[in-house]
Amino acid sequence: MADTAVAVHPDDERYKGWIGKNVLIPLINRPIPVIADTYVDREFGTGALKITPAHDPNDYEIGQRHKLEVIDILTEDGKLNEKARILVGEDRFAARKKIRKLLEEAGNLVKIEDYRTKIGYSERTDVVVEPRLSLQWFLDMKAFARTALEAVRSGDVRFFSGTFLEYVLHLVAGGQYSRLVYFPTVVVGTAHPGMVSEGGKIRTGNCDFRSGNSG
Repeated sequence: MADTAVAVHPDDERYKGWIGKNVLIPLINRPIPVIADTYVDREFGTGALKITPAHDPNDYEIGQRHKLEVIDILTEDGKLNEKARILVGEDRFAARKKIRKLLEEAGNLVKIEDYRTKIGYSERTDVVVEPRLSLQWFLDMKAFARTALEAVRSGDVRFFSGTFLEYVLHLVAGGQYSRLVYFPTVVVGTAHPGMVSEGGKIRTGNCDFRSGNSG
């Protein structure tokens, strides 16, 4: 339901007559254009590739080249939103199974064929990585480093033992930082040797830590 075009290779004789025309997305009957792009592998599958700019990085690049609409049909927790038009509120995995049945009932499903995909999986959770277009933020590291260095040098931030101080200053000045994933009241990151974690306890060695309130 997030598709905004069908791409074919410009030299594929099977589809040359379709380029520039519109086709309908099954079940929701939204018209999308057939476009020509050399990215398409003529030997893979039907040689006609659906383009979903909001949920695939390669499709996004194709969409930018052809000025395609970007339709994000997923909520932040992986459910279908109102832009999907059908199965709104359903989890994406459950929705995919239901769509198969709906396609069969509508007479749109020609055949099902197994093939090896390049879908990524999360190393930690073993769950499919679901690409989703979102806003990104960037930090001015020079200004951030100045603030961090001033806090350490003024004594507002202390390290135990002091032998780690020069090491940490070197990391901060060089722009080397651990990744932090922010949640409403939780910060998840990586503790460096000798840093003070929650409760004032000193932890040594490289270890993951969680602090209760980021404020």
